[in-house]
Amino acid sequence: MKNRAFTLIELLVVVLIIGILAAIALPGYQKAVGRSKFVQYISWARHIYQAEEEYRYANGEWTYDFLNLTLGLPGGTTYRNNGESIGVATLPDGQQFTLTISDSYKRVGFDYRGVGVFLYFETREMWCFFYTDLEKRKICESIRTEGTTSCMNVVGGSCLVQKLK
Repeated sequence: MKNRAFTLIELLVVVLIIGILAAIALPGYQKAVGRSKFVQYISWARHIYQAEEEYRYANGEWTYDFLNLTLGLPGGTTYRNNGESIGVATLPDGQQFTLTISDSYKRVGFDYRGVGVFLYFETREMWCFFYTDLEKRKICESIRTEGTTSCMNVVGGSCLVQKLK
């Protein structure tokens, strides 16, 4: 009777092929996961905005304390800085959101992999800020945008901004 076992060379070839396929697929998978997290955080920002609108309707003013909103987010720190009232909340996965209320603007924002996203309450516009790094630009462009303009008064490098739809 003939032995039907695999040789060591055959096993090494199979392992090599699996390794090559994994090396090809992993970066695409990581990009897809990153893009879905980014879109999820944008959804959270819009949800926070809606809770702010409800709070303002009920109380006649904006709040910067996440504990005042009916979101189920753990309240983080609140502080004042140069005329701004700022509240910070952290999602269970570690992503932080900030509520900023000042005389000149009211917004909710977050930073994801060096890309800042801000939703301004008065105009209901969402903007994506990033330095001219190609990877960060791809994060902003992974969702639909209306166009790109340059940032003003940026210290330490050039910056681009995209208005999100």
